[in-house]
Amino acid sequence: MITTVTWPMLCRDAFGLIWQIAIDQESFLTLSQAERDTRQHYRVCGVKMLGFLKKWFASAGKELTLSSSDVALELDETIDALLDLFKLLAKPMGVGVAEAVAAKVRREAARGEGGTIAFIDVAAPGDEEETFGLAIHVDWKAWGEIEWQANRALRALGSPEPWSRMGGHCDVTAAGVFVELAEWLEPRGLQLVFLDTGGDEYLAFLVSQADADAAFALAADAELSPMTLEQFRIREIS
Repeated sequence: MITTVTWPMLCRDAFGLIWQIAIDQESFLTLSQAERDTRQHYRVCGVKMLGFLKKWFASAGKELTLSSSDVALELDETIDALLDLFKLLAKPMGVGVAEAVAAKVRREAARGEGGTIAFIDVAAPGDEEETFGLAIHVDWKAWGEIEWQANRALRALGSPEPWSRMGGHCDVTAAGVFVELAEWLEPRGLQLVFLDTGGDEYLAFLVSQADADAAFALAADAELSPMTLEQFRIREIS
């Protein structure tokens, strides 16, 4: 999977580095070198730095004293959209789960996380108690991980019918398995929304077709770079 690096992306990465060193030094010092080199990490931090500068210049002449947590919660305009997205996705799971998901998003924001990183931490399957299994997140080679994650999401949505791959094991790709899953979901009133992580991994979430347009719009507002099935197919398979 090829990622095109543009001038705005480089600027955003640079702003992300400035954010970590100048404003959130403690968090920066705890990162491993590999984490510091992660483009997605700086992309998220860059969004925060741009938001900080926007608020700063808009408040010229006024004293502005903010902690890194204040900035993460108040200046990152993507957090509200992310909260609304999780509220929508967790709706079938009940009020208690939806509130717990929202609390997790707020904690991620307080740690300075937003966008794709926060989405993965909250929604992608894992061993942590506070991970809710609302999304599918796999390495580009890990097509075998898609089925159980998809069924976990289906259970979360209250679907009584599990999904099982119909194809064999020859020349299987993660992208192909995602397309097979999406085509299986369609007649059952469900849809996959794919998210561009900027890396060599795949991330998608399940949503009812009735809520799909709203979820797609909220994902865009949260800067998660959503893609439709057709966009995903053209990018990854064609």
